[in-house]
Amino acid sequence: RLLAVKSLTIEGYASNPNIGQAMTPEAEPLLWMIPDYKRSLDLANDRMALEFTRRPAFPAVFDNFRQNQRLDGNVAFNMGGGIGPPPANPPAFPPRQSAATARERRLDALMHPLTAVRAALDPRATFKSFKTTGVGRSVDVTTAAGDVFTLAVDTLNRPVSVSMEVNHPNLGDTIRITTFGAYENLDGVRLPKRLVTMLDRWVEYDVGVMKNTLDTDLTGLA
Repeated sequence: RLLAVKSLTIEGYASNPNIGQAMTPEAEPLLWMIPDYKRSLDLANDRMALEFTRRPAFPAVFDNFRQNQRLDGNVAFNMGGGIGPPPANPPAFPPRQSAATARERRLDALMHPLTAVRAALDPRATFKSFKTTGVGRSVDVTTAAGDVFTLAVDTLNRPVSVSMEVNHPNLGDTIRITTFGAYENLDGVRLPKRLVTMLDRWVEYDVGVMKNTLDTDLTGLA
């Protein structure tokens, strides 16, 4: 059933603390609010879009910083993000982002149970470090693209987290982990409605999902 899913659209709200820009190393990060979080995953064609508006929950000289990040296979690009209202006519040929940015977005797309389990079900994926604990099991997955992540499940075999090693400009080599909760059953597919991403000991994103949608037409992400 999971392999039959063609696309997933996630809509909701989030908070996004500003890791790396606090006043001191141990201070709590400044908080950004995201009232319009939307992630679109074209699983059939290996494409992704992440769209949201960051609004500072602290005194700032500007407001409403827009993000519109895209990934089409190995090509990363942005569609008119920035400060202020969206452009009336987004660029027809947006500048291509770096290969490192494309890899970061490909890894980011794996931080969801549907994409992670689908990657693990790929016949070209490999596994190691099977572990069992009192609350479930985990395994290290190497994807067909060579990316590595750890998938953890609970005693009911529900994915509870995906984690991976990353390099951060402020924190150095560290761990990013996304935990999943508040599952719903949507047309035979169990999908989380709460996703919390931690970078080291800091919250990076806390997403509340208002709506999951399966198998809509996402050909516009090309």
